[in-house]
Amino acid sequence: MHTEGKRRGSWIERKAMAVIFTIFAIFIVSFIVFTYGNFDDNKAEFSFQKYVLTKNWTYIQEQKEKADEILENNKNAIKKDNPIEPSYPLNLIENDSPDPTQKFLMKTPPFSQKISVNSKNLKCWPEKFGFSKSQADAVYDPSISFSPCPESTPFIYINENNQLVMNCSDSPKYALGSYPFEEELGRHSIFFLWFDYFNPVKLEDIEYAFGKCGSKTQTILANRPKDEFKNRANNRKKEILTQKNLSDTRAITVIMLIMDSVSREHFYRNFPLTVKFLNENLVNGKYSEDFIGYDFKFNHAHGNTTISNIVPIMYGHNLTTHEKLTEGWSYKRNEDSTIYGQLQESHALWTFFRNQGFVTFFGFDTIYDFLSKVTSRSVLTDHILTNFWLFAERVFYYKDWSTKQQCFDNHNAHYYMMDYLLQFVKNYEKTNKFAYAHISPGHEDTGTVIRTVDPDLKEFLEKMFNLHKNNGEDLALFVLGDHGKSAKLTDVEEKRYELFLPMHLLFANKRLIERLKADEILKHNSDRITSRIDWYLTMKHLAVSQYEDISKDSSLYIEWKSKLPSSSHSLLLEKTPDSTTCDDLGISPEFCLCSVYTDIYPEDFKKQNYLSMLAGFAIKYLNKHTEHQPAREFCKELNFYKIWHGKELTISPQKIQYKFDMNLKQDPDTVFEIIGIIEKIERLPFDFDDKPTKFFDKDELTSQKYIIELISVIRKNAPLSFCVEIAKEIEINAENCICKIPDMFNKRLFNQPMLQMYDRLRERLTLAVSEYGVSCADTCKEIKKNCQLWGLQMLNSIDMWNEPWYEDNSYYLYKNGARTVFKDLQIEQYSSGNVLGFDQERIFYYVEPKMLSCEVSDDLVMGLCPCE
Repeated sequence: MHTEGKRRGSWIERKAMAVIFTIFAIFIVSFIVFTYGNFDDNKAEFSFQKYVLTKNWTYIQEQKEKADEILENNKNAIKKDNPIEPSYPLNLIENDSPDPTQKFLMKTPPFSQKISVNSKNLKCWPEKFGFSKSQADAVYDPSISFSPCPESTPFIYINENNQLVMNCSDSPKYALGSYPFEEELGRHSIFFLWFDYFNPVKLEDIEYAFGKCGSKTQTILANRPKDEFKNRANNRKKEILTQKNLSDTRAITVIMLIMDSVSREHFYRNFPLTVKFLNENLVNGKYSEDFIGYDFKFNHAHGNTTISNIVPIMYGHNLTTHEKLTEGWSYKRNEDSTIYGQLQESHALWTFFRNQGFVTFFGFDTIYDFLSKVTSRSVLTDHILTNFWLFAERVFYYKDWSTKQQCFDNHNAHYYMMDYLLQFVKNYEKTNKFAYAHISPGHEDTGTVIRTVDPDLKEFLEKMFNLHKNNGEDLALFVLGDHGKSAKLTDVEEKRYELFLPMHLLFANKRLIERLKADEILKHNSDRITSRIDWYLTMKHLAVSQYEDISKDSSLYIEWKSKLPSSSHSLLLEKTPDSTTCDDLGISPEFCLCSVYTDIYPEDFKKQNYLSMLAGFAIKYLNKHTEHQPAREFCKELNFYKIWHGKELTISPQKIQYKFDMNLKQDPDTVFEIIGIIEKIERLPFDFDDKPTKFFDKDELTSQKYIIELISVIRKNAPLSFCVEIAKEIEINAENCICKIPDMFNKRLFNQPMLQMYDRLRERLTLAVSEYGVSCADTCKEIKKNCQLWGLQMLNSIDMWNEPWYEDNSYYLYKNGARTVFKDLQIEQYSSGNVLGFDQERIFYYVEPKMLSCEVSDDLVMGLCPCE
């Protein structure tokens, strides 16, 4: 009995212990669920997940009440910026509909051109970020605006049978685009032919076509999803999930929208609608609960060209390394496309994403060979949009360097790339997607056509946010510049900052950022120097983020970093140290905005000699641009007069970069800033070729060998407006020309091409005669035209008006509706004055060229006013 009682007691004790342990376990599990659940920032209430571990709601409520005190402690910890764990497991795919109680603490900072960063402890921080408003207004005319493309009724569409259909009764014609396998990057031949339209045309795999109805032309562009790509991506994803023993994960869309030649400052100057939309809807408003944005203020370019920046962000190494890897290859040789493809397979981001279970897209709206020089013409993505722009050149006369707005019927040219991206995202819903899309309206010289992108970018962002608000997918959308906008007519220092500080924005859904625990890190890094290779690593991090919780100590992450510059890191994972420099990130000193030049003193004759070498090379470079006809008839042959303000930057003991100002004998008031490199070498590289900007030299006294390279030759003051117009006509860069003023021309110098050019300029002008005391600006306004300063400069010579090279004078003057031939004025003498014109005494007045102005008047002179 005693033994049996002991056994019964032991059983009761074990039963009691089991009950106590069960209660304790339930409490612990509930505590974990609640502690790591979601909460409202204002109310601090738990949001219960649908997969709670018990059906006993009353019991759970009791457990919730016991955890309130713990919750309050968590609130205080959050306010202290302590890290918070994700609100759901890495491998959990949630219901597609949003959880109305799900709240995120993270907020989007306001988007503002003004930068407020405490840079006191930062080792590398730029002194400025670009042009002042007055400088920018002088270079990029703020008065230029663009209207929407004219609306029209579509007469070309694709029906449900995948046929091209035209609704046109005026001689309808059509042209089909390329098949997908024919898509190539850059300048190459295409098959283009207009066909008469009679019946619907089967399109097969073709994604775009063009139609002509009378004088009107239209295009249609449609992304065609393929089960082959979708199945491959989803099967690869399942394979990785199985290998890692994970459940299904949310699909993620990663998009890189590259805007060519847009600095951060240029973005804020030219995208007011987009900035307003972001501040009203993302910082606050309807998208602020679900999405977040980051503006990276010190995103440092690796060079001043597209390829010098896209190579590191897409391949993970700088352009010099890439050129060594591709030495002896040519993008123009079809037989080399295989080895270029192998390099893409081993390094390019799009193939990395493909291997992680993504459908991929590449698009570039260029008709020239920019990026193709480093990728070859073949890009290894699932979808490619490149030939479309070559067809558009034939149909709409498209040029990606055009200084005019380019409409393809009722949409701007860049719209079609954005629209294709949206189709691509919609068509591969629930599948991982990676896209690289490059648009070029910022590439042209005036810097104003980029303004046409503003309303379309606003609409694109709104549609992208709407797509991802309820589709159960993650989004990481990057909007960035490859490099900033270069400008040539203003101070070089500001120009340099604009050039090397491209814009870089990141938009993402908050759920993704919270899962990666990246908000605080991203906000920190948005105020620090970032490099293209940092972004390369960040992209790789995103590609694997659905499969692996990457940490700084992950073997995979350590392996990635071992092949990159020492301080490169994922901007989602590591904070950029305050001590980071350009050198740490693999940015060359010659491009680094934190590099410090030291003065060269006049008594340092050796270095002064180096400056003279560069000056001579710069003069040779400038003269080379104007040695052909007809440029040499208009441009003076140049000789340098004096060197000013010499400075140096040591890149290595054998390689020094110099910067100095230089003026010319032909025009001492014109100043060029020269930046160049002189490198001492022991022997000339076997593959070295002289270029217009790079050559070999040897000191005859010391036998020292040098490679001399010009980095930039930039005119610091603007050429005459007349010279700019002449340069456009003869297709040269006006800044390379010190032009001869009109009174230097005579009958002997005027050859037929020059006469034709002057005739074209003169035909653009209406020559009005002002009243006494009335300026040309006001006189031209009266006939609803504008006074042209270049016209005053061109006509500021009695010989130009008398036209001795013509038998009959062709200058007709208009005043009060009456027309007079200039020679009928019977000018007897001429003299200098304040206004270009004549008086009642038959005296012709000319003006010192630099004093000419449309705004000046003279009470004793009737102005000769060139109006256009």
